[in-house]
Amino acid sequence: MKFSAINDPDYRKDRIEYITRRWVGNFDQYRESVSEAAKYLMAVNSGGALATLGFMGAMKTIYPISGAPAMLVFFLVGILLVGLGRIVGTYRLLGIATSWKDSIEEYYQDLITWQDVLHREAESFKRSYVVDIFAWGAFSCFVAALAIGGVGLFGS
Repeated sequence: MKFSAINDPDYRKDRIEYITRRWVGNFDQYRESVSEAAKYLMAVNSGGALATLGFMGAMKTIYPISGAPAMLVFFLVGILLVGLGRIVGTYRLLGIATSWKDSIEEYYQDLITWQDVLHREAESFKRSYVVDIFAWGAFSCFVAALAIGGVGLFGS
C-alpha cells in the first residue's frame, strides 16, 4: 500500500511512529553492538601489547621469552584490524541510514509501497562479512599472541 492510500489519520500516524521507532531501534542496536565488540578487541590487543612491552622493559631485553617480538607484532596487527573494522562498520552504518532515508522519502512521495520499504530494509541489514573478517582477524591475532607467549613461557 502506498502512503497516500492511507486515508485513516490514526493509521497514518501509527505508520510514521513505527517508521521512527524502527529506525531508531535498528540503528542504535547495530551501532551499540559494533561499538562494544570494537572496544573489547581494542582493549585486549592494546593490553597485550602493553604487557609485552612492559615485560620486555622489565627484563631489559627484547627477548624476555622466545617469540616476544612476534607477540608484539600480533597484538599491534590486532589493534590495526580493530581500527579498520571500525571504519568499515561506520561506512556500513552510513549506508544503512542512507538507504532507509531514501526509502522513506520515496515512500512519502508514493514512488514505492510499504512492502518495498520493508524489503529494502531487510536487504540493507544483510550480514556484512567484511566487518566480520576484521573482527575475527583481530581476535585471531590476540589468540595467536597468547599462544606464542604460552609456548615461550611454558614450552620446552
